[in-house]
Amino acid sequence: IANTATHKMNRFTMHPFARIAFPRPTPQTLTAPTQEVNILPG
Repeated sequence: IANTATHKMNRFTMHPFARIAFPRPTPQTLTAPTQEVNILPG
């Protein structure tokens, strides 16, 4: 489960929109609500 969550978070942080919203990795991005992750395509 942890690996899957990490993989999804990696895809999220690599998304162009995510890079704009979170230019630098922060604890907030690691604990971002699932809703925010799900709004991104893919």
